[in-house]
Amino acid sequence: MYENKTGAIHKAYSDILGNICEMELGETTDSSWLIGETCGRILRSMSEPNQYCQPSFEGDRYYCEETESPTENNDQGGVHINSGILGNIAWHIAGLGLSYNEQYWLWTKSNELLTPLSDYDDVCAALMFVSRISGYPQEITDGIDWLLFPYCPERPFPLLERKQKIRGSVLISKRDPKMAA
Repeated sequence: MYENKTGAIHKAYSDILGNICEMELGETTDSSWLIGETCGRILRSMSEPNQYCQPSFEGDRYYCEETESPTENNDQGGVHINSGILGNIAWHIAGLGLSYNEQYWLWTKSNELLTPLSDYDDVCAALMFVSRISGYPQEITDGIDWLLFPYCPERPFPLLERKQKIRGSVLISKRDPKMAA
């Protein structure tokens, strides 16, 4: 189902895994996680999705709402547009210090837990599950928990009080200004 939210998740996984492979193979040195940077036309940025009119969270001003009638005119319900949500999370997870192999493992194994109808809550649960069973250090699983909280607010959030900084910004404030207070 290459449409709406499920299509955006599929597209994001393709972008994320492609970028990790490019970096591991030395095909790019792009630290911004750009899509299309070696083709002469940048299409998307996983580090700064808003720079290319993509959302970094659901409800962002660039977020494309799901539609009952996905077409090419609405990007099949935001497949490419909304892929920036998970792409941005992946870029931040990379900043936690995981090796390329660890990042690849995290994303491929979490993908194996998803179904064709999975949504962002399912992705969140899969990433957390894989990070915990893989034996990543606590600061890595806490960092992933920090990054994913806006997508799974029903979970306890141990790091909210500490306002941990990742890549120099408190990420929660990018997701929901009400929670940054």
